[in-house]
Amino acid sequence: MNNKDLETFAHLVPERDPAFQLKPAWKQFDSKMEEDALNLWRKHKILPPEVDPADRLDQLCIVAYYQDQPVAISTANIMVLKSVQQKFAFVREFVVPEFREHDLARWLIVDSKSVLSHWSQQNPKQQVMGLAVVIQSNILQHSEIHQYPRWPQTGLSVSGYTTDGDQLRMVWFDHALLPKADS
Repeated sequence: MNNKDLETFAHLVPERDPAFQLKPAWKQFDSKMEEDALNLWRKHKILPPEVDPADRLDQLCIVAYYQDQPVAISTANIMVLKSVQQKFAFVREFVVPEFREHDLARWLIVDSKSVLSHWSQQNPKQQVMGLAVVIQSNILQHSEIHQYPRWPQTGLSVSGYTTDGDQLRMVWFDHALLPKADS
């Protein structure tokens, strides 16, 4: 992030609150984090009825805790981002309503990007090139930062819109390389 970015976004980006612990869960298969995620999803009725919770557990990326209680979760699903014809980790997040004012969504993305980028580097055959999100949060959609095409802390840039009009944002991992063009 350069100085101009810092000046522009300073009033929009609160510091990370040390009271929250964000723990990597991607490909960890940690039974406690999985149980915490399942309980959080059930308590807040997050998963649609047609979604098998076991499938979503395979996508668990970050679990955030406050006083040893889970308060936020990110998951990642590897899919091709059609506009760039490359595999991206599509990240979903859930933050417990009473904790939404703590900027956990941003920190989930920052940590998810770090964890997924590292995993992608360690697993090059998977060819995951970046992270993508669909912005569906009403709070975020009506915030000032939503107007900026690029968010410096996460690197997420607007890359299009869904058929519902939601922003699609993406960021390439630093190690990503496009395939060589056919001669």
